[in-house]
Amino acid sequence: GFLIYQIEITGTPIILGCTDPTAYNYDSLATYNDGSCYDYQEVELFQGWSLISTYIVPFENVLDSIFATVVYDIRLCKDENGSVYWPIFNIDAIGPLQIGKAYLINMQTNHTIGIKGNQVQPELQELTLPAGWSMLGYLRTTPALVDILLSPVVYELAIVKDHFGMVYWPQFGLNIIGNMLPGRGYQISMYSTQSYFYPANDTLLKSTPVLNYNQTNNGINTGNNMTLGLKFNSCFDNKMVSVYNQSGIEIGNGAVHGNFAAISLWGNDELTTFTDGLLPGEEFEIRIENEIIFIDNWEQGNGWYTKDGISLAKNIDMPLQSNVFKVFPVQPNPFKNITHIRFYLPNKEKVLIEIFDISGKKVDEIYSDLLNSGNQSLPYVAKNLRAGTYYFRISTSQNTGTGKMQVLK
Repeated sequence: GFLIYQIEITGTPIILGCTDPTAYNYDSLATYNDGSCYDYQEVELFQGWSLISTYIVPFENVLDSIFATVVYDIRLCKDENGSVYWPIFNIDAIGPLQIGKAYLINMQTNHTIGIKGNQVQPELQELTLPAGWSMLGYLRTTPALVDILLSPVVYELAIVKDHFGMVYWPQFGLNIIGNMLPGRGYQISMYSTQSYFYPANDTLLKSTPVLNYNQTNNGINTGNNMTLGLKFNSCFDNKMVSVYNQSGIEIGNGAVHGNFAAISLWGNDELTTFTDGLLPGEEFEIRIENEIIFIDNWEQGNGWYTKDGISLAKNIDMPLQSNVFKVFPVQPNPFKNITHIRFYLPNKEKVLIEIFDISGKKVDEIYSDLLNSGNQSLPYVAKNLRAGTYYFRISTSQNTGTGKMQVLK
């Protein structure tokens, strides 16, 4: 019932410890490995929402143990399936941490946690990237460019997002993320299910300093977003695009790179008691250099918020800037409840907007006040109108314009 070790006395002192030079707790003085070696990774947890992952297989692989030192500051943690770890209610529906997956976590303050265990060999860890959206962890110990790392699956890759809303969009050769980083997590959308292996840690891959694309989003990170892509007909490099919700709150912004802009639009935070982003189905307004952009035809998606949605518009011209008054078609048309009356105003002046039925009878007056010059888009709710055809008239001191719209019920 006993194990007997025979140790030969050679004159060299026996010092127990970790003799593996690659281990975190390597002891250069140790002469005998006592099995205590371990690997270690520090993972940053940012205040608010962030996506995290680890390249360590933890010795204690339950979230209560992994987050033990910061559990009092965790508001909520979610996996890609929407299962939650909610410490304040003693709920853990996520279960053991899965290597290669990322987790969305909301913290009250900034923290750093240390994870002890065995380091993954990334080139031996097969990952499944399912069709549609999932959360991908980063298994290498050093940064590398996302477009290089994911090149083996690029033809089936739709888009990648980090927790700042930055994107890698292969279709347009756009990499705003830059490097994938240890400890970070990523949302990834695939056209089809693919198997994937990260390159080995000793494989030298190109990385880059942190990229600055002037995409600040005013510090917004509400834990959910969608991606807006705008392709212009001309080069508007470095011009700023801003996007607003119906309350006039800026919910995303970004610079045009050449003739293309990719912007994250942030949805409403589920953990706040006030509106700080777009609501599901809410229409957003796009401006470039503070001028409204009208988009009539979407190549993908539309002008309403959908979590993890992608909306793409091409062949966009700069907003009209001239001395000519111009009326544009209402959008959408036909419509059931709400549409937008759109026009260009060359000067600041008082504007009157009226609605008429097909007999010419005035049925509504929706605006009578001063407006600044530039593109205008005013919402109109047809709550008192029956189904049918109607006309709108826009009048100023010097101009009049009309348009037609179809109300559905």
